[in-house]
Amino acid sequence: MKKKIIRLILIFAFIFAAGVCSNVCVRTSFAAEEDEEEIKGEIKDADDSAEDKEEKIDTSSKSALDKTIDQAKKNASAAQSALDAENKKISSLSAQEETLSAEQEEAENQLAEIIEELASLEMQLNEITDEIEQTKLDLIAAEEEAERQYQMMKLRIAYMYEQSEQSTFAKILTSGSISDILNALQYMNSVYDYDRNLLDEYEATVQEITNLKQDLECEKMELEEVQKAYEEQEAQLEVAVAELAKKIANIDAAISNAAKKAKAYEATIAAENAKIRKAIEAQAQLSSNSSSSNKKEPTTSGESKNPSKRTGVSGSSVVDYACQFVGNPYVFGGNSLTSGVDCSGFVNQVMAHFGVSVPRSSYALQGAGSEVSYDSAQPGDIICYPGHVAIYMGGGKIVHAKNSNSGIVTDSVLYSSKGIITIRRVL
Repeated sequence: MKKKIIRLILIFAFIFAAGVCSNVCVRTSFAAEEDEEEIKGEIKDADDSAEDKEEKIDTSSKSALDKTIDQAKKNASAAQSALDAENKKISSLSAQEETLSAEQEEAENQLAEIIEELASLEMQLNEITDEIEQTKLDLIAAEEEAERQYQMMKLRIAYMYEQSEQSTFAKILTSGSISDILNALQYMNSVYDYDRNLLDEYEATVQEITNLKQDLECEKMELEEVQKAYEEQEAQLEVAVAELAKKIANIDAAISNAAKKAKAYEATIAAENAKIRKAIEAQAQLSSNSSSSNKKEPTTSGESKNPSKRTGVSGSSVVDYACQFVGNPYVFGGNSLTSGVDCSGFVNQVMAHFGVSVPRSSYALQGAGSEVSYDSAQPGDIICYPGHVAIYMGGGKIVHAKNSNSGIVTDSVLYSSKGIITIRRVL
């Protein structure tokens, strides 16, 4: 009996102990599950906190990059404006230099003509001076001869009249006839007339030589006046040529200085554009990292890099039209496809012909239309370089207003060592 009671007590004790153990295990299991859920929650909270922190960091980085891009664009825009101003200044100075060079050439030609005229005048003056000296000698000789003839004539006349007065009556009385007397008188008159004519001739010669001397002296005076006038013009032209040369030298220095500034601005634009590209690449990297951390499928960029056309204008038509003006001049700030245009003006005017409105500056054209990847570029797209733009022809070729030396030409798309900034589709 006692054994049965003891057995029952043991059985009940075993059952109780088993129940207690089971309860403890269940409670322990529930506690473990609760701890696991709590840990998972903490992990999730930590992940969320890390994501929030990372998102804040990305947002801050993107904001900083946006500021960098905006500031770089402002700097590039300011540098572009300054570059345009310097290029305009260079164009204006070049035009002034061309005008002054033409004036200098004309002045030098006039100076050469005057020097030649002065040399000719010098020869004429020397000849006239020699003639005047010879005329003086001839005049002295003629006056002396005239005086000699005059004195001889007076002697002959005095002799004949003296002889005539003493023998007149004797000749009349002894003369055979009146005819002899008349013949004698006629002879005397003929001798007198001969002497008179000879003297008149010498006097005329003297007068002629005197007149010639006076004429030569007057001509010499006139030539000397002309020579003086030419010498004054020569001096004036020499001063003018020197002043023009000085102005041209100053303009050359100004052009050189402006060219240096333009080169510096081009370097600034290239540097700022490089900053923009790096910032955009950094933003893309941040977006890529953010997409990877969120386990989202990355969006393809094919649509943004090869956008659909927005107009019905054919790119080939644009290229054909643009190529009609190849060979025409480049003029900074110009807007005429025939008489002169710059790179952005060329793109602007060609697109305007087809009713497509685009910005007038090369920098603003970098944001026109939609971006296109190089592999997707089509005829009619706009290729943007640092400080320059062109129209893509297809096949790796462009047509553009290159510079003042080349004008409107076709080139390889890779003609610039500075590289391509962006390709824009506006058609």
